[in-house]
Formats: sequence, C-alpha cells, structure tokens
Amino acid sequence: VAVKEMRGERRVRLYELLKEACVMASLNHANICTFIGVCANAAQRKHYIISELMDCSLFDLIHQPYKLRWHGELTVSLVISLSKAICAGIVYLHGRNLV
Repeated sequence: VAVKEMRGERRVRLYELLKEACVMASLNHANICTFIGVCANAAQRKHYIISELMDCSLFDLIHQPYKLRWHGELTVSLVISLSKAICAGIVYLHGRNLV
C-alpha cells in the first residue's frame, strides 16, 4: 500500500483529507490508483490516505527505465501502450469533471 500523510493546519488538513477520500472512493478505473481507506490518529493529530502502491512512478519509468523491471529502454510499442493508458485515465477523470 501507499500512505499519504495530510499535512497543514489541522482543520484544513482534515477537510482536505475527507474531500480527497470522497473523490478517490468514487473512482473506479483500471488506470487510476485504487483507494483503500483513511486512517486518523487522534492522539498524534495525524491523518492519512491509503491507496494501492504502484510499481514505479511515471517519472522513473521515463527517466530511469534501467532501474525498473524492464531493464532497458522503453520500446515504441510500450510507450504507445502507456500513453493510451494514461489518456484513458485522464478521459475518465475529465468525464467526472475532476480535471
């Protein structure tokens, strides 16, 4: 899993956490990270969003592919496939007025 800590002023942080969690919970698309849940630690006043952990970041895939499981350069075919997947995710988010 991936854990994102919500930082900032307490009231704003909690509002942003709930807002982001509601949006993420409503998403269901193969090219969007899966939302798992939220965690609040009242004693420490910390709040977290928990989501699916991806294999790598897009930045690493583009700029450091040799460090990833592909062990080499990206092929044109793979770049086209990834581009289509990214576009499909963006189209989905756009259709929901999120971008």
